[in-house]
Amino acid sequence: MKERESGIEVLKIAAIFIIVIFHVVLTVGRPWPALPYPADCFYDLNLATTDISQIILKLFRLFGPLGNSLFFICSAWFLCDSCRNRTEKIFQMIADVWLLSVILLAVFLGSGVHIPAKEIIKNIFPTSFAQNWYATCYIVFLAVFPSLNVLIGNMNQRTHLKCMTLLLFVCYGFNFCCGFSFVTTWFFYYTELVNFIMIHFVIAYVKKYLPDIAASKKCNFLILIFSLVSLVALVLCTNFLGLKIDFFRTETLFWSIDNNPLILLIAFALFNLFRQWKFVNKSVNAFSGLSLFIYLIHENALIRSYFRPWVWSVIHQRYGYEHIVGWSLVFSAVLFTASSVLSFIYTGTMHKVARFIAMHAYQWARKWYCTVSDKIMKIG
Repeated sequence: MKERESGIEVLKIAAIFIIVIFHVVLTVGRPWPALPYPADCFYDLNLATTDISQIILKLFRLFGPLGNSLFFICSAWFLCDSCRNRTEKIFQMIADVWLLSVILLAVFLGSGVHIPAKEIIKNIFPTSFAQNWYATCYIVFLAVFPSLNVLIGNMNQRTHLKCMTLLLFVCYGFNFCCGFSFVTTWFFYYTELVNFIMIHFVIAYVKKYLPDIAASKKCNFLILIFSLVSLVALVLCTNFLGLKIDFFRTETLFWSIDNNPLILLIAFALFNLFRQWKFVNKSVNAFSGLSLFIYLIHENALIRSYFRPWVWSVIHQRYGYEHIVGWSLVFSAVLFTASSVLSFIYTGTMHKVARFIAMHAYQWARKWYCTVSDKIMKIG
């Protein structure tokens, strides 16, 4: 089997690290009323401020949607040329999500942490309750992408452009306004899955009809610089306006959403630049293969709700928040390293159990489906 190019794998490693930073900052920027921590342990990062540390944390909040976009673009680039059924991979992901969730639940319960019965049930059925939204959404996307590719393959360029433009308008145009805090619902039933489908259409169009733009280092570098400078400037301007105008006072995180067009452009440009970094390194590729497990561990619902807030409370009580930016980076680095080590241990041990469960579940489901579909065909 041909070894994967490592340029994209380096980008995926960077993406999971900035996602960890995002989640660490997300924790300190969100109160946890069910936990007995002082209110001043947490910052309301929605509010405009003159504190430089809090402004930097606001910029760190952009890392989440950027990392999500990078990960999905890396997948979509390869999936848009494939119509192969990925049902086995779906079962494998479900098994890994379930097993990791159950293992961490047992660890927390064994440590004496009081977890409400409702949360226990959610952690026993993590995919059903979307405890990790990205993993759940990606599983659903894997089920539908072969049909999307057939649909795209039957389109001419003009029809493809029309569909892509419509989806861009819905996701990154009209629905972009839903980033305002006073908007309580999405327009046109926008979901993360719709966003994934839109990005898939865009990547397929670029790969098929605009290969020169995708391959141009100069073009992608200019897109990256323009989008990055614009995004940072807009965040800073929104914060400044929040100090002067009451409307913007609680809207400083408006730009930190998944369907921000500037973030999509940054992710697209970074992917194209890293894609042209041609080298092969087995260690890099192996570490990149741990990305899913690093995500599932560090963003596990119990770690998200209990462990990360507890760490921030310890930092606050012992050291204070004078150097909160530094603490955010240290906390992120430690959490990333610990999640990486645990992911490595998991892949050498319990991942084999998950693979066994997934294989037998897939074979049973396939047999059941063939039996039912044959009966339905006879009725027809």
